[in-house]
Amino acid sequence: MAWADRIGFGQVGLDETFQLRCMAMARPTRFEEFRWLGDKRTQIVHDLDNCEAEVVDELMESGQFAAFGPDTVDEARNRGYRPCACAGAVVARAAQSS
Repeated sequence: MAWADRIGFGQVGLDETFQLRCMAMARPTRFEEFRWLGDKRTQIVHDLDNCEAEVVDELMESGQFAAFGPDTVDEARNRGYRPCACAGAVVARAAQSS
C-alpha cells in the first residue's frame, strides 16, 4: 500500500468559483519537515506539497532521493536539479507567480 493511500491523500480540484482548492497532504514520515525532495536518478526535484502521489510513492520506493538544506527550490537548483512537471506542481507554480 502506498504511503499516500495510508494517510488519505487529498485531491486537487476546482470549486464552483474556479479557484484551486487542495486538501492537505501528509508528507512521508522521514520528510515531514521538508518540502523539496530530489530524484538522484533524473536530477528532478519534487514539491511534496503539490506533486502527484504516484510520483512521490515511486521515488520513496526507489530509495534514490535527496533532501536539501536549506529546504528551498533555489538550493535544489544550485545542486543541478530541475523542478518537476507534475500537474499539481505546475498549477502551484502558476498560482505562485501570479
